[in-house]
Amino acid sequence: MYSSSNDPHQDINSLLAEYGHDPESESQLKSLLPRIISTFGPNKSVEEIIEMLKSHQMSADPKGELN
Repeated sequence: MYSSSNDPHQDINSLLAEYGHDPESESQLKSLLPRIISTFGPNKSVEEIIEMLKSHQMSADPKGELN
């Protein structure tokens, strides 16, 4: 956990060390990427995106994997 010192340079280095690593959920984000791309594609209208988000929200699959 972060604790403040009298040296701002050291404080920033401490914060970067604490938060400057790869996220633990990176593999989950990678598995969601196809769903995100298909939902927010450049050719989708706002209505289509909203409908896809609603159907995804009501889906029984919490990870959003495509069937």
